[in-house]
Amino acid sequence: MSPGKHSEQAGQAGAEQAVPALVSLRGLLRTDRARFDRLMAGFVRVYDAAFPIASEREDPAEWPARMSDVRPANEPWMDLAVLVAGEAGGGVTGVTGVADVRSAGGRRERVLGGVAFEYYPQSRCGLLTYIAIDPAARGHGLARPLAERALAGLRDAARANGAALAAALAEAERPERLDPANPAAVRTARRRLAILARLGARRLQVGYVQPELPGGDGRADHLMLLRLDRDAAPLDTAALRAFLVEFYRALGVEDPENDRDLKACLLECGPDVPAVRLEAPLLEFPDAAVCLHVVSHEPRSAEPALHRMCPIFGSMEGDLLSYAFQASRPFLSHCITHGDEDAPPDSVKLDIEIHFPTALEYRSEGRREAIACGAPQRRVRGYLNRTRYEAAGRTVWHLTLRPADGDWFDEYDLIKLIHLYDGVTEDTQLHRKIRFRVEGAEVGTVEGLVPAAVRQLVGIDIAGEVEREGQDGQARSGGGGPRGSRPVAGTIELVERAGDPRSLTAAIAAMRGGEVGDWNGRQAGLLRAACGVVTGIFDFEEIDLAEAEDTLTATLERDDAFTRIHRRTLFHVTEADRALEATVGTVGISPYLLVPHAVIVLNEDLLREAGARATEVLGDGKVRLPELETARELVDRNLKGLWLPNVFHYDTERQLYRLGLSGRGADDQRDALKLRLEEIDSRLEDAWQHRRDMSQMIIAVLLAMVSLVQIYQPVVDTIELFADDSPEAGAALWRGLKFAAFTVGFAALMVLLWMLGIRRRKAARED
Repeated sequence: MSPGKHSEQAGQAGAEQAVPALVSLRGLLRTDRARFDRLMAGFVRVYDAAFPIASEREDPAEWPARMSDVRPANEPWMDLAVLVAGEAGGGVTGVTGVADVRSAGGRRERVLGGVAFEYYPQSRCGLLTYIAIDPAARGHGLARPLAERALAGLRDAARANGAALAAALAEAERPERLDPANPAAVRTARRRLAILARLGARRLQVGYVQPELPGGDGRADHLMLLRLDRDAAPLDTAALRAFLVEFYRALGVEDPENDRDLKACLLECGPDVPAVRLEAPLLEFPDAAVCLHVVSHEPRSAEPALHRMCPIFGSMEGDLLSYAFQASRPFLSHCITHGDEDAPPDSVKLDIEIHFPTALEYRSEGRREAIACGAPQRRVRGYLNRTRYEAAGRTVWHLTLRPADGDWFDEYDLIKLIHLYDGVTEDTQLHRKIRFRVEGAEVGTVEGLVPAAVRQLVGIDIAGEVEREGQDGQARSGGGGPRGSRPVAGTIELVERAGDPRSLTAAIAAMRGGEVGDWNGRQAGLLRAACGVVTGIFDFEEIDLAEAEDTLTATLERDDAFTRIHRRTLFHVTEADRALEATVGTVGISPYLLVPHAVIVLNEDLLREAGARATEVLGDGKVRLPELETARELVDRNLKGLWLPNVFHYDTERQLYRLGLSGRGADDQRDALKLRLEEIDSRLEDAWQHRRDMSQMIIAVLLAMVSLVQIYQPVVDTIELFADDSPEAGAALWRGLKFAAFTVGFAALMVLLWMLGIRRRKAARED
């Protein structure tokens, strides 16, 4: 009894391939012991190669006893179904190199693989213990018939015992728990999980430790428990408890109920154990680059390196620019980290670890879906570069992530990395959940990743102000200050191997030619995966052909590559890239993608700053005139003086610039900001007119006050002259008071007319 594992490679069997014969060794044990021994020996050779980890292995010599019919009815039993090609079975097209097993009569048979499974009658559960395919037979869809045969056998066993199968379970390695010094084992575990997922496996959300196997090497705490019977419902905890107690007891644990590991496993369970869908990747890109772009604002710098041409970027950047911009370049790009190729002695390499969450939730069409990450850890090489726009006091930092030697990115890895700067529609919050380590030091989330790399390699702090997030998940920053250190965009470049059967460019070309007939076939699966990466969504399995045709419409039409700009991502896949080959150890990604995207990002940042400032001043009805003038100057400078035009020479880069800005809405945003600039101008005119009117009012009031002062003494003199009880004195006093009242009324009338004039002029401007 041992972990249920699957072969390292599986695919969809083609219609033209013959399916080999499935032979039950449990049945052969009763009828043909000689053939049983031959086929068992053939499978053991495959098994030995597939499972080198001692704690996962058991002694195959014990299997015949567990397949025997001479066993108590309440004890678990085992069967082993093998795929046999040759004279006794069918063949598989293209399979060569599999070792033959021969009978005494010389009949040739080839064991292509097999599945071992066990039935536990007390708990009514089954366990797939081993699935292994010979390396020479992989890639022909053999894992699926093996798994289906095991599930059918377990259901038959349950019916024979008068019950329904409670659950079909399996164990699989957790790649992050394996020894990183053995990368081959980690790669094998990742591929097994991908196959299990495509077969419908779901991960049970429970901690699990496998007891020591007969002939094994201690307990195994590097495994996860899976459910394979295609049931999305949670597993009842009572059923799981019954199985684990029976399983532990069968492996020699005398008191399973009080076993420390078993108790810890069940302690964390509620009434039910969720069974979460596993990632099921189809793609492997060892030659992949994901470049995260972060914008920082620094004043003009006297740093000499910023004013010198980079020996890596210099010639390529000059080649990209049109003639008018070559003599006085508006920006300069520099390579900061170098690889081994022709690197200077003081070059620095960044080793980065990515820790994805073991499970995530995403929103799709109004519902919340969960997905489990089978292999949550990646080791990557980081390449830091920058594009400096000195006139605007801005730097675009480019941190390119490439898989470590022997590793790869799959479609789920790429989508998760896209969610570091996008992913608003699915609301995964992965930018808060994915963690990073740089050179062994914890740096937290993505907001600490690029600043940590810059601090280590350049010695400056680019961490921006703390972002505020709106309900839509978009980053907000106060005023026109820096956006923060979260990436604002990304560039993805994938280089395929020539002749790769999983080629995206070939699948897209087939779709364009109308050659994708079966939307459930392998090629359709590749197209759905490509849609997921282009759009950055996890729910790509639901995409239909019409949606795929729309999603996979190229931004740039080329026969040898597929390039598309979708929201904040520039996506490029090709079979060869000469520019990348020249800079893969220094820049990490093609400069012919990086530089045009940097220009787009710089212009978008100018719009972001101008838009934030315009919103701030136009939304405040009490903003002062100096603030309006400052805002007007900033918006006008960003839209006109600092705006980077289409500086490129070649049609490809010129189209990237033009289509990138239009496709991402920057052109529309710029037009809208020009209208807002006119609104700011109107507000400024109002403010200036208000100031002029205030001056006129003050002058009028002062004149009225001077008039009052001038008439004050005559009025007093008149009152004193007639200060007696005579009728003449009363009349003179009354005339003086009327004159004073007239003067005050006249001043008030002037103020009223002035205010009415202001309102009339303001209403006329608004109309």
